[in-house]
Amino acid sequence: MNWVAILLRLPLIGLGLALVGAVTCWWNEAWQGLLSGAALASALTLVTALFSSQVGTGMKFVVLVFILVPVAVMTLPVAYLLRRLVERHGRAQHEKWAAARILGLVLFTVLLGGGLGYFLKTPERGIESSRFIHGFLRDLSAEQNPLVDVAGVPERSGVPYALYATPSQVSNEGWEVHVDYKDGYRLQCEVILYPGSDPFLGGCRSGDAD
Repeated sequence: MNWVAILLRLPLIGLGLALVGAVTCWWNEAWQGLLSGAALASALTLVTALFSSQVGTGMKFVVLVFILVPVAVMTLPVAYLLRRLVERHGRAQHEKWAAARILGLVLFTVLLGGGLGYFLKTPERGIESSRFIHGFLRDLSAEQNPLVDVAGVPERSGVPYALYATPSQVSNEGWEVHVDYKDGYRLQCEVILYPGSDPFLGGCRSGDAD
């Protein structure tokens, strides 16, 4: 876990959601607020994702223009939820047991975010696959290390990298582990995990990032 990156991003994510909530609830008409909030949420999401992308500026602009509307549609539930929470908060201030009602809304928001985050996390088998490859990368001098023979890997011993896993496209029991080095080099390995067996390497391919 890169805790430094997480601690830096959490305040930015919180401020972004606060801004989306403020814009969503700015309008008296619900549909105006929902459309404005969804558009802003999609714009912030795309700009953040494209900012860290290695594609050219022109392609970033094209992607932003053509994907903004579909992403805005997908973020409509977020804008709707934010508006409903603000409306409930406003009514709770004038009802009996206002503090308890507001605390309940806060707890509901925390539980909802935590619940969605739990289901969006990387599955345990994907984490196991990433750790399997990470073990080889940490000690390239170990005997019978299969990654020593992959072009470009031994020369990058000590170069920072990031790991993430996605379901395999060729095996129902496999995961594709992506290794993105800080210098632009990219390694992708197939890890097979049969139930009740230790993981094993199915093959790797490498090269510079596009």
